[in-house]
Amino acid sequence: MSDTKLLDHPECGSTQSTESHLEHFIIAKDSSRHLAFPDVCQLRSKELLVVYREGAKHVDSSGRIMLVRGNTMGSGLKFQDPEVVCDTDWDDRDPSVVELSNGTILINFFRLNLETGQIRLSVISSSDAGHSWGSMRTIAFPRFSEGLACSDAIVELPTGDLVMAVYGKADDGQSGSYMIQSSDGGVTWPIIRPLAVSSAPIFEEPSLALLPDGRLLALLRSDNKGRGYVYHTISFDFGLTWSSPRKLTVWGYPQDILVMHDERLLVTYGYRQLPAGIRMCVLGPGSSLSIEEEAILRADGDDGGELGYPSSVELDNGEVLTVYYFTDSNGGQPSIVATRYRLA
Repeated sequence: MSDTKLLDHPECGSTQSTESHLEHFIIAKDSSRHLAFPDVCQLRSKELLVVYREGAKHVDSSGRIMLVRGNTMGSGLKFQDPEVVCDTDWDDRDPSVVELSNGTILINFFRLNLETGQIRLSVISSSDAGHSWGSMRTIAFPRFSEGLACSDAIVELPTGDLVMAVYGKADDGQSGSYMIQSSDGGVTWPIIRPLAVSSAPIFEEPSLALLPDGRLLALLRSDNKGRGYVYHTISFDFGLTWSSPRKLTVWGYPQDILVMHDERLLVTYGYRQLPAGIRMCVLGPGSSLSIEEEAILRADGDDGGELGYPSSVELDNGEVLTVYYFTDSNGGQPSIVATRYRLA
């Protein structure tokens, strides 16, 4: 264990101190395989589900979607062996997982055809806590012949509709982030709306959260013209319209949002420059998105950039579990790793 190190960010102003302790542990590791892009959710049964992509390397046709089950045991955590949930002839990538209010579990991901470059957004569902999975459903839109990708979990609205933040390039050349919507539990997704579309910077890998006051918040990864900073946009009408993207004083990508029980927003993200690692910041409750504190979860990562894509849950004891993929400074293949900690 080690103390959290707070950052002195030149654009953040003052930060609040916190006495969090960090515990790092491995969820899945295979020295001959590339494990990456995880997501975690906690079921109502308190069981943890971690999904991730396993392949021979960062991009290859052997990519498949894996699942690991975890349980809290007193003050400890125990994870089972990985199991395959989807394996097609294409590269299956970037899975995310959510449990809906009716108990249905959805995993959304995308498939990449390495020969044609086509992308296909896909969803699989389970009605028995993830022990079995139904047929894969493919989501396509006429204006996006190359396809759309995703990197964050589906969000259930108070109306019962489902929304998913996606990104890609339209046939007219416009690139950016979009929101798609389903009114039948994820079977069909007929609606697509712009979320953050811009020629510069280009916004990709959006993450989405429903805030306690009913707003939708999206955080966006920006390309080099955005200098790698995280941007944010807000919807007051469940995604019909979005505010113009604004830059946060946070550098890193991609990013995950966790709405905590006290309504603070925990944002975690990969930091792919030295000292490479995983970082977090806390945004204050209410209407403000000011950064209250920013901290390093770890800074012992490999400088090759093979790390990040964090996802977090708040455990019943108030601790946070952040899952991500990570290559340490010794190199080798990345593993699925978690950090457990408590915010002040």
